[in-house]
Amino acid sequence: MKKINKLIIGFVVLTVFSCASDDINPEITASDFFQTIDENQLINTEIGKIEATSNEGKLSFTIKSQSPNGSLAIHNTNGILSVANATTFDYETNQTITASIEIKSKSLTKTIKATITLNNTDDLAFFLSASKAAYIAAADNEWVFVTENEYNTLYNNLNSVAVHGSTGSEFDYTSEIQLGPFNGWTMANINQETAMPDHSYIFAFKYEVKGNNIANTQVKQSSTSNYSGFTDVGNALPIHSSTISKIFCFVIKNNNNPTTNNGYMGLYKSENSYLSFKRQPGKYYWSNSNVNDLNDDNYGSDGASGVRWLHQGLSTTQKQW
Repeated sequence: MKKINKLIIGFVVLTVFSCASDDINPEITASDFFQTIDENQLINTEIGKIEATSNEGKLSFTIKSQSPNGSLAIHNTNGILSVANATTFDYETNQTITASIEIKSKSLTKTIKATITLNNTDDLAFFLSASKAAYIAAADNEWVFVTENEYNTLYNNLNSVAVHGSTGSEFDYTSEIQLGPFNGWTMANINQETAMPDHSYIFAFKYEVKGNNIANTQVKQSSTSNYSGFTDVGNALPIHSSTISKIFCFVIKNNNNPTTNNGYMGLYKSENSYLSFKRQPGKYYWSNSNVNDLNDDNYGSDGASGVRWLHQGLSTTQKQW
């Protein structure tokens, strides 16, 4: 009799567990993903993990769509999101990056949305290397030495960059480098120069010069014309020296003063320096002092000709710092 009771009890237990098992519905549990990170991320940087579970087995993850396309990658089995295209992590272009992510477990499928919000950071600091610490430590409107490689990196990586003063080909022109007068004067190259678009920020400058303890050199801009209405861009350049004609490169920290119309770049060359030039097709305005207007009647409306003074500025219409 006891054996029969035990058999009956065992049957009932098995039946209960079997019914309970049948009552469990397979499902995937996952929520939409949200993350906020700085712009200018490096490729393969981990952004975060899609948290998901299933009572039906192992999970797999796939990006079904994303905007901008190609921005993100996801690990198929652990759900870790990472940077696939560093160039799209640019606040000035994309404030948010989104993706539709499909999660699978055997016969189950669930789709969630991932949203990555970008913080606006200083693009100049990001692209600098050897000069990064000096730039970060600088005060607003202070010019900082950078290498020519860093200058070129900014030119190649910032958005909407325009070149003013002398072009690269004019720096490289085959004629001999010559030195201008020793006294201080304000000048602006005028032919082959494209005006800065309205609301442009000058952010970098280079020039070729010779002199000892060169001080008070001042980058200038005008929203009026290429011979009048010039104002200073930031503080004077830091003191620099060279016993030969040498290219010096600079960036300005946090320039918040764009042109208010189409703009033009000028330069006040300090009095104890020799600005380099090459004889080639070119025209310029100049004045024998630190002034705002260069419309010298001696040269009329066309300026002096046959010279390109070797100085160059970079500007952008997108404030990326």
